[in-house]
Amino acid sequence: MANSIYLRYQETFDSTIGVSSYVFSKIPGLTFAINHDRPMLYRLQFQGSCVLSTRDNNGFVRFLIDGRVLISNYLVNNNDQRHLLAPELGSSVIEIDHRGGGMIYSGGGGADVGMACSKSDIVYMPQGTHIVEVAARMRDLGALHVLGGQLSIELTQYDSDVNLGLSHPVIR
Repeated sequence: MANSIYLRYQETFDSTIGVSSYVFSKIPGLTFAINHDRPMLYRLQFQGSCVLSTRDNNGFVRFLIDGRVLISNYLVNNNDQRHLLAPELGSSVIEIDHRGGGMIYSGGGGADVGMACSKSDIVYMPQGTHIVEVAARMRDLGALHVLGGQLSIELTQYDSDVNLGLSHPVIR
């Protein structure tokens, strides 16, 4: 079994997403590219601080792999139609983006709600070259600020006879 750990840090102190969108925007610096000749288990962890500048707003943090959004062991297109590509995950973009956490919410109080935010996931990737990125989006008006983010990736290569109980992600 081979095991490696990598860390990436956000390039700027504050990455601002100022437009409501169903598309996730990449956080600069939180990108990792790897090539491997055998399948590998990826343990992904993001941590940082998030500030929503308006009340009653939702923000979401997710991992992109090869430009697709990782949700519940599915890699779906990063667009406003991902719920149509994998209806078993939910009936709307909002519903599937809530799966597995990574949601930030500012309640009915005042504006500028700041909090620690994190997202973790595990995925078993086939051999090849893959790019992992941290991305975020917000649902309503205002802005989402991601501050001081860190991406941790632990890669583990198992013997091919080991049953991990995981399959490679479904690509839609």
